[in-house]
Amino acid sequence: MFERLGFGVQFADDLFTVSIPPRRWDIHIEADLIEEVARIYGYDNIPSTLPTGRMTVGT
Repeated sequence: MFERLGFGVQFADDLFTVSIPPRRWDIHIEADLIEEVARIYGYDNIPSTLPTGRMTVGT
């Protein structure tokens, strides 16, 4: 998906590095990249789940 967006991608040692083109001044942090993938993949295609865990009673 990053290549589809025009980003450079390198993969090594089970990690990948994404190079942001200069024209994409709105991409600064990892969350911005995640948002771009979600936008292309489709927000409606991402399953919605609630967090699970042990419930505690408040006082």
